[in-house]
Amino acid sequence: MSAPVNWNRTKIVCTIGPSSRPPEILERLIRAGMDVARLNFSHGTPKQHLRDFRNIKKSARRLGRIIGILQDLPGPKIRIGKFPNREVELIPGKEFTLTTRRVLGNDTKVQINYKGLPNDVKKGTRIFLSDGNLELKVEKTTPTEVHCQVVTGGILKEQQGVNVPGVRLNVEAFTRRDRQYLLSGLKTGFDFVALSFVREAADVKRAKRIAASQGKDVFFIAKIEKHEALRNLDEIIEASDGAMVARGDLGIEIPLAEVPAAQKLIIERCNRLGKPVITATQILESMIERPRPTRAEVTDIANAILEGSDALMLSAETACGSYPVEAVKVLNEVAVATESKPGQHQIPGEEARSLHHQIADNLSLFACEMASNLGAKVIAAPTRTGRTARLVSRFRPHAPIVALTTSDKVQRELSLSFGVVPLRIRKGLSFDRLLEETKNSLKENGLLKKGDRVVFLAGSPHSEAGETNLMLVEEIR
Repeated sequence: MSAPVNWNRTKIVCTIGPSSRPPEILERLIRAGMDVARLNFSHGTPKQHLRDFRNIKKSARRLGRIIGILQDLPGPKIRIGKFPNREVELIPGKEFTLTTRRVLGNDTKVQINYKGLPNDVKKGTRIFLSDGNLELKVEKTTPTEVHCQVVTGGILKEQQGVNVPGVRLNVEAFTRRDRQYLLSGLKTGFDFVALSFVREAADVKRAKRIAASQGKDVFFIAKIEKHEALRNLDEIIEASDGAMVARGDLGIEIPLAEVPAAQKLIIERCNRLGKPVITATQILESMIERPRPTRAEVTDIANAILEGSDALMLSAETACGSYPVEAVKVLNEVAVATESKPGQHQIPGEEARSLHHQIADNLSLFACEMASNLGAKVIAAPTRTGRTARLVSRFRPHAPIVALTTSDKVQRELSLSFGVVPLRIRKGLSFDRLLEETKNSLKENGLLKKGDRVVFLAGSPHSEAGETNLMLVEEIR
C-alpha cells in the first residue's frame, strides 16, 4: 500500500509556464503544496505542453507524490491580433476599429480572430478588451469591421481577449481546435480536462462523447464563465465531473458586483452533488510582482475555502510571476490557518440531511457525524470509482478522508477533492484483509496510533462499483 506523503485539505492547482516549468521549480512547487498542475492550452505549443507533462510526471515520481495534471482547453476565445511594438494606447473618445481583415494593428484598428463579430453586435453594444480593463462602444458595423468609440482607455497589448457581455455569439463552445487538443490530450494521458466557455450541458456531453469514442473515461471540469452558464448551472454541473468558478471572464460577462453571489451559488451546487469545485482567477494577483500578498487576497482565499471550494487555482502567479513558489506557500499557509479555526468544519444538520435520500448520501453524512462524536482520527473509504470519498468530502469532516483505491487513475482524480488522502492498494484483497492492511498502513504513516478510532465507509464485497452501503467503527489496538 502506498504511503500518504502529502495532505492538503484545500487542494492547490498551479498553472505551469515559463516561471515554473524548470524541473527544479516544479519540485519546489510540489514540496510547497501543489496537488494539481494545470497546462493552459490557450498559450504555448503542443510540443511544449508535452514536455511540461513529462517533466511534471518525472518530478512527481522523484518526490514520491501523487500530482494530477489538468489540460485546460482554450474554447472559442475571441482575441485581437498583433501590433508592431506589441502594444498601443487607446485614448477615451477616439475611434477604434475591430476588423476581420488580416492587418497589422495600430492605435486606430486591430484584427480579431472571429469573423462573425460584425454580425453579432449592433450600435450601442459594449465590448471589453484586456480582461475588462478597456471598454469600447459600437458605433456602426460593416460585413468585416466593427467601428467603435473608446469609452475606457489604456494600454492594449497584442493577442488580448475580447468579451461581449450579454450577447450570444454565433460560435460553438467546443471548437475544432478544442477537438484536436482533446484528442492529443487523450493520448498523452491528462487526468482532468477543463472546458472553457461552457454554455449548456450539451457542450460537456459533446466532449464526453469524443472521449468515449476513443475508449477514454476522462474527468471533465466545466468552467463557469458565461452568463448563459449561470442560467443552465444545474444541468451543466450534473453533466460534468467538476466545475471551476472562472472569475476572470465571468466578471466581465456579468456585473462585477454579482460575482461573489455567483461564486457562492456555483460552489453550493457542486457541494450538494459531491462534485469538486475550483475557485480561480486573481487568487494572489499581487504576487505576480511582489513577494507578499494583500490583506484582501488573504481574506478572499479564506472566504473561498469557507464557502466550500475544494481547490484554489493560481494562474499567472505560478505561470509567469516572479514568486511562483512563494505564492504556493502563502496559499497553503492561509488555507491551513483557515481550516484549523474552531467551527470551520461544521457537520450539516437536519436541513442538509433532508436533501439526501440515497443510502450512500446518508451513510456519508452519518460517517462524518460518527467521526465527530467519537473523535475518530480518520475516515477510511475503500473506493473503486472515487465516489465514496467525494460524497464524504462534501460534508467537510475534520478527520482526513483516506481514499483507498486499486486505480492509479482514481487516485490522481481524488487529488482535487477537499480533505482526501488518496492511497493505492493491492488488487484482490478480501474485505477483512483490506481493513487490516489499511489500519497497518495508517499506523505506519502516523495517521493512527493505539487507542485511536477509525470510521470505515465502503461498499459491501458484492455491491456494484460506486455503491456505498456499509459503515463500521474500529479502535486501534
